Amino acid sequence: MKKIALASIALILICQFVYAEPHTWTLKTGAAFSGDYVSSGTQMVVIKDSGTNCFLKITDLTTNDWLYFQDCKAAQRQHQLDAEAAQMRAAGLVEFTSDLIENFPEKVNSHDGWMDGKFMRLDSDAAGYMMDGSKLSDLRLGFDVEDKNGHFFSYAFVPKKLLGPNYLAGDYNDQRPNELVSVVTSLKEGDQIRLIGHVLATADFRAFEIQKIEMIESAADAAAVKKVKENMETSR
Repeated sequence: MKKIALASIALILICQFVYAEPHTWTLKTGAAFSGDYVSSGTQMVVIKDSGTNCFLKITDLTTNDWLYFQDCKAAQRQHQLDAEAAQMRAAGLVEFTSDLIENFPEKVNSHDGWMDGKFMRLDSDAAGYMMDGSKLSDLRLGFDVEDKNGHFFSYAFVPKKLLGPNYLAGDYNDQRPNELVSVVTSLKEGDQIRLIGHVLATADFRAFEIQKIEMIESAADAAAVKKVKENMETSR
């Protein structure tokens, strides 16, 4: 817990450093704008100078400022994730890892919590099995992830349909498609994600039912930053 607290404090200090003084943003045209990073979308970055917001097109940024923008965005996102994790921990949720679920099922059984990791691939086996050995892939969409420690985890799934309040009362038509199915199928290998859900883990059974998925960093964004940095190194 002490290490987590120190890491959070260090991250806050980094964020404060990033936003401490107005940064001069330079466009490819040579135009320059002073301002603090506020937020960004897919096409624009928002900066603020003396209380006024200014919108800059991301593709117009010079290479150095594009990388600076990526650092600001990542620091802000990590700060948000840490704040969310602190709230969940305070509410009694558990941070899951592959080793924790695999080796200490009694500590996580019937607990809500989250796991940060990378999406690997869809996996019908991850959906689980019935008592007779038949797969549950008709009812669940299973997938594999790599947790934050780099360990493989293959018990994650989202139900393909969600049951309405009248289902248990006998109305078996009270079901609706689970929107998370399309979220999972749109993920790419290497996407960094946060999975939030409920674990059932016994001596011979594991299941992590995912109820929410948050994107931390897409594999495409990570690859783009890596490529730009490599190109800059090569050109020196």
